[in-house]
Amino acid sequence: SMNNWKLVGEMMEKDDFHEKYRSELIPDYSRIKRAAKEAGAYGSSISGAGPTIFSLAHPNAVPTICKHLKETFPELTILHVPIVEEGPVIEILDQ
Repeated sequence: SMNNWKLVGEMMEKDDFHEKYRSELIPDYSRIKRAAKEAGAYGSSISGAGPTIFSLAHPNAVPTICKHLKETFPELTILHVPIVEEGPVIEILDQ
């Protein structure tokens, strides 16, 4: 299914390419991932080279996850960044 976000979350967490190396450079990485999952996230991973961590979750679960992470890790910046479902559109105009 095109909307199987739970499966997407599971696959995000199976990253054996760069996560195992970069996660060691991010303090509390495993604890943050676990806390997000316990609060309802489908999965979490490292954004790019880090140190940003992102989690994928159902929109209804986001407030609970953000609240939990802010309470558990008050020293971190926790942001809700919604998924953009439509990318850029290129149109060819008449010349």
